Amino acid sequence: MNTAETINNYSRIPKYKQVVDSIIADIHIGKFKKGQKIPSINETSFEYLLSRDTVEKAYNELRDKGVIVSVRGKGFYINNTQCIGKKRILVVFNKISTYKKFIFSKFAEAFGDNTIIDLLIHNGDISIMNEVIDDGLNHFHHIVLVPQFDAPQPEVLKLIKRFSPEKLILMDYFIEGLNASYAGVYQDFEWDIYNALSEATLHLKKYEKFNLIFPDKTKSGYCEKIITGFRNFCFHNKLKFNVEYGLSNCEVERRNAYLVILEEDLIDLIKKMKDKSLILGVDTGVISYNDSPIKEILCGGIDVVSTDYMMMSKEIARMIKENDLKRQLNKFSYIKRKSL
Repeated sequence: MNTAETINNYSRIPKYKQVVDSIIADIHIGKFKKGQKIPSINETSFEYLLSRDTVEKAYNELRDKGVIVSVRGKGFYINNTQCIGKKRILVVFNKISTYKKFIFSKFAEAFGDNTIIDLLIHNGDISIMNEVIDDGLNHFHHIVLVPQFDAPQPEVLKLIKRFSPEKLILMDYFIEGLNASYAGVYQDFEWDIYNALSEATLHLKKYEKFNLIFPDKTKSGYCEKIITGFRNFCFHNKLKFNVEYGLSNCEVERRNAYLVILEEDLIDLIKKMKDKSLILGVDTGVISYNDSPIKEILCGGIDVVSTDYMMMSKEIARMIKENDLKRQLNKFSYIKRKSL
């Protein structure tokens, strides 16, 4: 039983309830199967420094629910895996954005009424996640986490290792140095942007300069490997380029193309173009980062480089449903419309 990793002496959740939640979570992830024997009350009490009364109370509740059955002289066995209530999943984003809202909605659609999905935003604050772990995660059968924090890499690694690999799935971003037991569906920000822009090379060649409008320093949660991939692409294709942090100091010029990370910067950029009577896709070009439904129709269609977030949400849902946790790179590509 994984109780050693999940019993928290400082949690507001009673210890007996933590034992109940832990066993139910282990059933959901396939660790305990119907007919399988579980440790005795005395074994659990001794091994995890819990009172016998605490463990007995937990086992009685599981027996009342029909989850386990006691066989005289033999011990406790998993009796019924169909009556354990709704599966609970915690989804933790670093921030709210249009495309993350879309990911969450598609992820939620993949599950039926027998699943409760909670959403938490950590805003890059690693202390928030440490507090959540300290409070206990037994009642969640899986945690889907975007691990982009305003913290040094060793601190982020330390945080991730506090989660059980059997429960955790990393979304959108993967942490270097994490062992293979942790699952995730993620982007490779440096190579993704390089390869996607390579699909747009011929369209970009008609412009004199290619500008990256990256979020300014006050906005966190954006991987600077995007900048590395952008620069490498421009170097290798002999494109004159520039990187601006924020749009405020960027002048919109004829015969320039722009890669814009933030949606608000995209809107402001288009306004600046209209103020100068520049025709989008003719006088100036625009590529936006991360697709959204509005970009399909804005100005006749905005070109994008984007991860396939529908595929990401569906694949994570599949992993959970089939208990097939693994690590894989998500599809990222260029979508041609009318703005370049």
